[in-house]
Amino acid sequence: MEAAKKKKATMSDIAKDVGVSKNSVSLALRGLNGVSDDLRKKISDKAEELGYGKLNHSGDGRDSCIAVLIPEYLHEDIFFYSEVIWEIENEAKNRGCSALRVRVTKEMEASLTPPAMPRGFNLAGVLIIGVFSIEYAEMLKRTHSPLCAVDISYGGLPYVGSSNFDGGVAAVKALIERGHREIGFIGPIYSATSVYERWCGFNTALRESGIENDGRYDVTGSRGFMLFDSEESLRPYLAGIKKFPTAWFCAGDRIAIAMIHFLTKMNVKVPDDVSIIGFDDILAAQMVLPQLTTIRTDRKLMGRLAVDYFFALKQNEDMKYVSRIIPYELVWRSSVKKIGV
Repeated sequence: MEAAKKKKATMSDIAKDVGVSKNSVSLALRGLNGVSDDLRKKISDKAEELGYGKLNHSGDGRDSCIAVLIPEYLHEDIFFYSEVIWEIENEAKNRGCSALRVRVTKEMEASLTPPAMPRGFNLAGVLIIGVFSIEYAEMLKRTHSPLCAVDISYGGLPYVGSSNFDGGVAAVKALIERGHREIGFIGPIYSATSVYERWCGFNTALRESGIENDGRYDVTGSRGFMLFDSEESLRPYLAGIKKFPTAWFCAGDRIAIAMIHFLTKMNVKVPDDVSIIGFDDILAAQMVLPQLTTIRTDRKLMGRLAVDYFFALKQNEDMKYVSRIIPYELVWRSSVKKIGV
């Protein structure tokens, strides 16, 4: 008769041994607030002792890993995604596995060529970061499991991302509360669902405030991938706007910073002439002049929850149907001015 297999440790086992609640164990292992550093260490040590969270169960001695698929345009990103990826790598290490970056070139995406997955590892799961074509995302859904999208949602995939719609509503209502009624939107809504969701939040806030949007101040781009993160990419669209609104909601901080530079060169003062509000709260938002008012997304939490998805899935298969939305925070700086007083 075969010896009974050793039961896999659970969070309840750790909680019982340490003498704390299961919720405290969950907070500690996910790197969230709510437990002291000393208790976090006790819980982490006990989890390691019991072998909790080890994704490598093959017994062949090879490490397990999470593959992080990164499109070519993000290969040297130093703004939003770099912090998410670093936190994914840190969290994976804390959980006893590796996070390995896998680059997807434009040619691979165009030809629907599957990425070359890491060799010599047990693949625990695949994260896709940034914007891929719908066709490429569908191919990945067919060929890799488990799979989770980060920041950009794709139909039918679990997703960890920003509060795009609610954040968009909050940004625009903040402008309206400060007297602005001529408000424009700038963002490539055809490039990413996150931008489209922020545009929906923009329109919802206007409608709920009784403001009609005729689109005269909106710059949403054309079909096809674009970023709107430079003065050069914005100029052709803005040149046709004869009269500027009193405020613009930009779907990303890089767009907002490009707008500030563009307006400054046109001798349009921010915020005296036009107020600007962004989304993401990247580091550069504090370095531009004037400093950028924006919607903050906790990128470190996004990275941790992305890794946590695969561990949660091990505990509960129903997690494959669950997406996680990161709370937003409105950060006030000097790029928005109150008017009409």
